[in-house]
Amino acid sequence: ADGVEFRFEVEVPVRHGDAVWTTDAACYVIQQLSEPVLEITLDSRPDASAVLGWIVGNLHFVIEAQLTRLLAPDDPALRQSLDRLGIAYRATTEIFQPHRLAAAVAHSHAPTLASGHPFIRPAHRPEG
Repeated sequence: ADGVEFRFEVEVPVRHGDAVWTTDAACYVIQQLSEPVLEITLDSRPDASAVLGWIVGNLHFVIEAQLTRLLAPDDPALRQSLDRLGIAYRATTEIFQPHRLAAAVAHSHAPTLASGHPFIRPAHRPEG
């Protein structure tokens, strides 16, 4: 770290290890910080992996899918769902790089907040 500050817009997301600026004297590389994640070993049975995908997707969490494991944000709601279904996981801290097409949409499932849900709009009621 040489104290150089950068401010720039990017056309595509940058990821851990990407070079953002190179000069004759230096190469500036993104160094992402590790964060708390849940590591879930993928079962070789397609039905088990489908259930896992449904659980994580139903909670609207982004994932990093790898050949033998899935990483997801360490969240109490996800832990509770996995515990309830007896799916083993390991809490760890790693560089988390969700799939580039993943869209993180934070919202509540509380019925009283339906109008605040990003995919639900209040019904149009004609006047009069």
